[in-house]
Amino acid sequence: MADGSKGVCGLCVGLLQKPAVDKLAADVDAAFAMNSFNPDEPWSFALNLPVSTMFRNFVLLSICEREKIPESDRNQISDMKFAVKQLFQHVFQTAFDKYAKVGVKSLGPFKISVDATFPGMDKHKDIEKLLPDERKWFGNFKRRKQNKSRKPTTDMNHASVSRALEGLGPKEIAKVLGGQVETLENFISSPILTDLEADNQLQVKLKLEREAFFMLGRYNKYNRALSQTPWVLDGERKTPDSVEELVANPVIRAYGATSFKFHSAGREDVDVRMLGGGREFVLEMFDCRHPPSKSMSELEQEVEAESDGRVTINRLQESDKTIMAKLHSTSIFSYFCFNILVLF
Repeated sequence: MADGSKGVCGLCVGLLQKPAVDKLAADVDAAFAMNSFNPDEPWSFALNLPVSTMFRNFVLLSICEREKIPESDRNQISDMKFAVKQLFQHVFQTAFDKYAKVGVKSLGPFKISVDATFPGMDKHKDIEKLLPDERKWFGNFKRRKQNKSRKPTTDMNHASVSRALEGLGPKEIAKVLGGQVETLENFISSPILTDLEADNQLQVKLKLEREAFFMLGRYNKYNRALSQTPWVLDGERKTPDSVEELVANPVIRAYGATSFKFHSAGREDVDVRMLGGGREFVLEMFDCRHPPSKSMSELEQEVEAESDGRVTINRLQESDKTIMAKLHSTSIFSYFCFNILVLF
């Protein structure tokens, strides 16, 4: 591979070089250190390469195929995405083996996403030459034909450039390269690989996500000035808190979740109490980092204490996503008992 003017590989734009790999390893270690893992937990990996890297790798492989380079030599040239993924998987597996502990409660599968961009080159003129007709390369043409009001996109993202590359033949490649790169030797020394104006512009974003984790329970509301969900009107909150927040906050803290959604079997008005057996709810939590730091009964007590007795929960238990279908189906057939005091 050729080096750019500032020591950046012109093919991988630094993605496979030591500075980028070392930084990724540090970020991965920090992300894994914040989470709890069981050695048997399944995980997956998604990778988005810089658009400029995809383009260069495609041209390289096309030239090798056109020059009919022997199979033994071509085996030395790996697909860039495969090479990057193999290296990064090793980094992830090392961190996973370091932090996974036997006996830790599994919170479900998790996914690692790496989004690599090189802004200094991803908008480069050599890629813009892929766009002679934006209707041909971008989007679903039939769908756009049916919806004439929708304008074709000119965004150079991974999906659109992949579609453009798939449509390029030898003549189109030569046109894109200006007829200057016809052999492997010329390609290695071409400005496409060596003209890297921006050093240090490679950006690699790491994201670790877990599948949603579900909690099932029932709540009672004893206050007539408490909304079920945050009540906002014209950008102003009408109540300082809500049943949703009072129930969710202690639970998501215990699991280290980053966000949540509150689902319930129906709802009641602000000035209506919920007595009796309570209303069934499901708390959907995202990116739980560790098993609960408190028992279910302790969480129930904490909800009551933090709400000053305005809200209580009971029958709190862990569940799975199948509970959502049950919640929505049973809410249709829910029945309630009302006590009415009539004054004459």
